[in-house]
Amino acid sequence: QYRVKAFNADGDSAYSNTAAASTFDFISPPTSLTAQVALVTQSPLTTEITLNWADQSSNETGYRVEMMTATGGAFTSVATLAANVTTFKYQAGGTNVQFRFRVVAYNSQVSSTPSNEIFLVVGDPFTIRNFVNTVWTGGTIPEIAAIFNDSATADKMLSMTIGIVPA
Repeated sequence: QYRVKAFNADGDSAYSNTAAASTFDFISPPTSLTAQVALVTQSPLTTEITLNWADQSSNETGYRVEMMTATGGAFTSVATLAANVTTFKYQAGGTNVQFRFRVVAYNSQVSSTPSNEIFLVVGDPFTIRNFVNTVWTGGTIPEIAAIFNDSATADKMLSMTIGIVPA
């Protein structure tokens, strides 16, 4: 509780009325949100999305994973997790579905600002047949080109994850 009293060379005033105030904890938002996508089943199509983030808070009681399935829609909570958890798996069905994820830390008093957002499109997987070769293309930035004969009947996007392991 607080009250105010003014003073000057002529003396002090009476105290003001009493006011109450409370403070809230600040929670650092999670950072470095990343996603990995893996095919679980082909028929029906099920994809597992694994989210990972960095825990930057020491006073959260949990995390809320929020998802939006359409551009311009609203985020909704898809999971509530315990404190210090830094991973979440979500299974998605269907093809050409857009997902946007973010994570919020919270406690009994306040929620953090959201983490960075991850945008994913779960597409229609196809099989690459007749894989020919990989070629080191040289240059100052490591780049690897995959050469293959595409047997798909419609134009598709190829997504590859390539890890370079130090010798």
